[in-house]
Amino acid sequence: MAWRPIAEPLQVRGSSGLASGRLQGFGGPLRPTGPSRSLRKPGRAERGLPFLGSSERLGDSHNGNFLGLVELLSKYDSLLVEHVAQVRNAQENGVRLQVHYLSSRIQNEFIEICGSFVQRSIIQEVLEAKYFAIAVDATPDCSHQEQLSFIIRYVRREAKSFVIEERFLGFHEFSIKTGEEIATEILEVLERLNLNFQDCVGQAYDNGSNMAGKYAGVQAILKGKNGNCIFSSCANHTLNLVGTNCAEACNEAITFFGTIQKMFNVFSASPSRWEVLKKNVPASLHAVSKTRWSARIDSVKPIANHFDGIRTAVSEISEFKNLTAECKADVRGIKKYLNTFECVVMSSIWIKLLTMIHEINLVIESRNATLDVERGNIDQLRTDISNFREKWNNILQECRHVSVKLGVSDTFITRRGCLTQEDAEKDFRVNVFFKIIDLVIVGLTRRFSAVREICELFDFLWKFQHFNEDELIQKCTRFHLRYSKHISRDEIQSEVLLLKRIFDTNFKLISPSPKEIADQLLNLNLENVFPNLLIALRIFLSLPATVASNERSFNILKRIKSFFRSTMAQERLNGLAMININHDKAKLLDFSCIIQEFAEKKARKAFLNVNT
Repeated sequence: MAWRPIAEPLQVRGSSGLASGRLQGFGGPLRPTGPSRSLRKPGRAERGLPFLGSSERLGDSHNGNFLGLVELLSKYDSLLVEHVAQVRNAQENGVRLQVHYLSSRIQNEFIEICGSFVQRSIIQEVLEAKYFAIAVDATPDCSHQEQLSFIIRYVRREAKSFVIEERFLGFHEFSIKTGEEIATEILEVLERLNLNFQDCVGQAYDNGSNMAGKYAGVQAILKGKNGNCIFSSCANHTLNLVGTNCAEACNEAITFFGTIQKMFNVFSASPSRWEVLKKNVPASLHAVSKTRWSARIDSVKPIANHFDGIRTAVSEISEFKNLTAECKADVRGIKKYLNTFECVVMSSIWIKLLTMIHEINLVIESRNATLDVERGNIDQLRTDISNFREKWNNILQECRHVSVKLGVSDTFITRRGCLTQEDAEKDFRVNVFFKIIDLVIVGLTRRFSAVREICELFDFLWKFQHFNEDELIQKCTRFHLRYSKHISRDEIQSEVLLLKRIFDTNFKLISPSPKEIADQLLNLNLENVFPNLLIALRIFLSLPATVASNERSFNILKRIKSFFRSTMAQERLNGLAMININHDKAKLLDFSCIIQEFAEKKARKAFLNVNT
């Protein structure tokens, strides 16, 4: 393994000879060549690995990953082995060294410096892009502290294309839930990062009233301070709400999901029962959740795909002798429900419906998803569900075929008012199937109306071929009323009309997207011909469709600040999260600059200017 020195020579104005000498001697060998670069401290932080152990003594097996790795590297470097030996001898003899740069405090300082370098590089890109949008979401950590996750979205220009970036800016411990206080915190964060809020063109949150409220929500308060800060609610949260509402639309739907939850509770309460489930079903049961986007389809899949195995497993545990009275009652109820035709039909309906919603969720939660992608997918989903509504006879025929194969009755239970099988079937079709489907369609139409309005404001930028000249002028005028500070009305009108005339001749695009239009303008070196059009496209591409990046940051939060590291300081948490989430930026860190900044912080000499 080959190693080369860092920063030769390291010269820090005003730093002590001891600090700079130690850094050159100790820091030099720690820069590997070739594939061993992942052994550096940011390499561990990129992967969310813990640094500290329960001991800070060299040679102790509980001294953590950082000191353990230092001991490993010391075997390959003469300077480092000498330094490690000196520190170990001092620790064994109870002698306190003046400095040795291996303590937890030094680790925290390096983590903070690395994290700040990553953050500064992101802010520099945002300032170059000018326009940006914010996405904020919150979750409690393992120490029950509310953590606000800040994501910034912007469009970075490369040589011949634009790149949509969603970058993590940090966690902020903030327990206050009111919209006004959260809005104030957002503005303070942007001010600390030297970002002009007037350049913020979009904001995205979940559908909580304190965030999305029409009058006192964060979006309303920020819109009052910057009218161009367009709010778009998270598409994934909105789809989840649509699914949650229709799952509570009728008693039959409540019974279906309630049975699934009770079934999970019964099997998961005992390892022996779970073994019975594993023996009969090649899949795990999942609990029903109102917040996780994919939880409902995960809970329905085992029932729909392994119906007969589930029935067998339930029958086997019903014979257990050690069940409590409550558990016996639950198992009897589950067993009875699984042997009804209604359960077979509900399984078929929900697996088809939730699969359509889940597939759209996966498309929209992509980091590069734009609002036109969201609108197109939601419109397609609404069309697919409307077509699904007309397939009742096919669903019924399929369920009857499955019921006969499983040995389950293929008739609906007759009730008061529905004494015949024909009436029972009609009642289920009208009051259950149609009710569920219609609620989904209405929810998709109502909850995504704001996205359609935003797209209608911007769609002339890429759908200009679908409008005549008068319509384009009208749309440009309407657009200018909102963005008069950023574009010229006359110029954008002339640019859009010119692009419409030359498009077929110069652009090889069919049904172009906003990003494809922007990239083509760069490829053809037309950015100076269409400056206002490019500004408008960059603003639209900066608008976030979801807060999925915030949700991803919560996964990192739970891995970094785990139960075993619940007392981690906020500064260390932010430094590690910044390096881990923005790992591609962390790999580009210039370690000579990091050591230079560290040495300047450790400078003990001060120079006085004395007038003589």
